[in-house]
Amino acid sequence: SRKDFLKKGVFKFFNFIQETVGDNLGALSYAPIRPPGAIEESKFLDTCIKCGKCVDACEQKSIKFSGIEALFIAGFPVVVPSERPCFVCDEQSCMNVCPSGALQLTPKKEIKMGIAVVNKEKCITYQEKECNICVTACPFPEEAIFINEAKNPIVDNSCIGCGLCEYFCEYKAIVIKKV
Repeated sequence: SRKDFLKKGVFKFFNFIQETVGDNLGALSYAPIRPPGAIEESKFLDTCIKCGKCVDACEQKSIKFSGIEALFIAGFPVVVPSERPCFVCDEQSCMNVCPSGALQLTPKKEIKMGIAVVNKEKCITYQEKECNICVTACPFPEEAIFINEAKNPIVDNSCIGCGLCEYFCEYKAIVIKKV
């Protein structure tokens, strides 16, 4: 019957998505890191016209279009810090070229793409070894992230979520989370 055909089709579609994307990246758990200057997520999705001007304007090639992992919100601009972080360039070209207003010109220290989260099990400073890669990678060292008296990295709320710390941490001990 037609009803059974549709049920099987929907079931096959969701199985395909599950196999392709995996258990960790369902549509509800997907929290993309948007380019700097992005407005609030629901407004961003309504405002962004997917023109690609921000992608083209980014000289560091940090901005790309989301793919299948985004499911129903694929094709919007994202930054994937583990692949290529935002280098928080002086030109702020991505914000300057956005024709729709989805990206707004924002002072560097007021950008809020996400926040760095340190995994204490992976960070070697919690194993009494010295490291400060995350601090030296940060565009705002000793402000957004600093090393405390116990020699561990501490992320301050002033972290803009650019992902430089995540990208350069060779221990994969720090990740950017959407706020």
